[in-house]
Amino acid sequence: MILKTPVFTLDFYKEYQEMGFIDFGATIHSQSPEQLMNNFSDFTETPDRFIDVANKAALFINEYFAHIEDAPQHCADIIVQYSLSHFNEEADILVEHMDQKQ
Repeated sequence: MILKTPVFTLDFYKEYQEMGFIDFGATIHSQSPEQLMNNFSDFTETPDRFIDVANKAALFINEYFAHIEDAPQHCADIIVQYSLSHFNEEADILVEHMDQKQ
C-alpha cells in the first residue's frame, strides 16, 4: 500500500527483476491472471489480511525515500510511471484470460 492505497503490481511475463518495492513486499504482486484474481478477491473479502503489505510499504518508503521530501508521493509516482509503461501488455493478457473463462 502506498499513500494508504493498495497497489497491485502485475508481471505476467515475469520481467520484473530486482524491483525493490516488489521484492520488499510493498505491493500485492501477481504473476498470472489467476493469481491477480485471487489476490483481488482476497483483498476485497479480507482487507485486514494485507496489513503486513501496508507495513512493508511504510518501511520501504522510510528506508529508501526518507531523505526525499514528500517521500510517499515520490514512491507512488515511481510505481505509477513504471506500471503505466507495462500496463497495456498486462491488461491485454488479463482481458484475454477473462474472455476464456466466459
